Amino acid sequence: MSLDTTAVPFKHPRVMGTLICKDPPIVLGGMNGRAHDYPLNSASLDAFIRHERPMYYFFCPQWSFTNAAYLKTAVAALTDRMMRFPQHTYTILVNDPIDLPTVRAALPGVGVHVWNTNCTADPAAFSGPPVEALEPEYDALYNARFSPYKRIELAAKVERLCLISRGWNTSQVGALRALVPDAYIPNIGENDQPRVLAPKEIASIAARSRCGLMLSGIEGQTRAIMEYLLCGLPVVTTPNYGGRDRFLTPSNSLFAGPDPMSVAATVRMVPEIGFDRHEIRAEALRAMEKEKRLLVQIVNSVIEAKGERTVRLEELRLPHKTSSEPNRLSYYFTELGYELPPPEAFVSATLSAAV
Repeated sequence: MSLDTTAVPFKHPRVMGTLICKDPPIVLGGMNGRAHDYPLNSASLDAFIRHERPMYYFFCPQWSFTNAAYLKTAVAALTDRMMRFPQHTYTILVNDPIDLPTVRAALPGVGVHVWNTNCTADPAAFSGPPVEALEPEYDALYNARFSPYKRIELAAKVERLCLISRGWNTSQVGALRALVPDAYIPNIGENDQPRVLAPKEIASIAARSRCGLMLSGIEGQTRAIMEYLLCGLPVVTTPNYGGRDRFLTPSNSLFAGPDPMSVAATVRMVPEIGFDRHEIRAEALRAMEKEKRLLVQIVNSVIEAKGERTVRLEELRLPHKTSSEPNRLSYYFTELGYELPPPEAFVSATLSAAV
């Protein structure tokens, strides 16, 4: 009996990150915390980072450094990069000021600043509340992946709840429904298949909701929170670490205790407060612009110290976070004028950061 030993063709890996400036080369990317899965995204690839032209990497953590394992992975990965590729400059943009002393102590050779990538959300995709007020169809909307840290069960007592959730498969539908038995879950499609909602559909649901929920106790930057605010939704949030509340203020949010009764009671308070949904969106847009200009200040403080020219906000090609679709590696190489190595060059590049 013969065996088919045909090799699966190699493909270039896809990694998160955006080349936001070509001259000087500036990359804005994530830190996924997975030691053997490109923890620093494109910076984890030797075939990309080996070039002598100094590059400037600004990492946006996807989690909080209060998590010891996440911190350990970041330290191992960045220590390796700084040792093997010292021509480049590495900067971490933490979501929460609470992380500053921890990261600075663990990585004294790395610049650390506070900045939140949610300011790059696309205002056009989440175009705000309706011109004329609608009678809400849902008392609350919770946009949260199916994961324990999202604490979906805290919304179980909310009346007229809409849950938008991803990260589950057909076999998990029962477990998802059990967390919030009375909720409407539009992601559940025909035959219990997961269904992806486009931003316009999410915005339509938000327009018919009184508020948005944020119920995690620890998390990094959270895309859904900016989607809520751009849609003019006030946010009911539990106390948390990780920086997801960077854009929350007394005029756009209420705090609830981390239990179902408190969350439900706080949701019932929302109509009494009289939040101005159009002002919530306007405030979010102002905060986004301020945060983008903060990024320019941080970037210029780093690159100017290395003798590079300063950049303007208008020059930076900031990503619109309407989805988490990453750039292909070919984009980086083509834009920088580098020759794209064959896929085989990346096979052993999952890097280095064993923990």
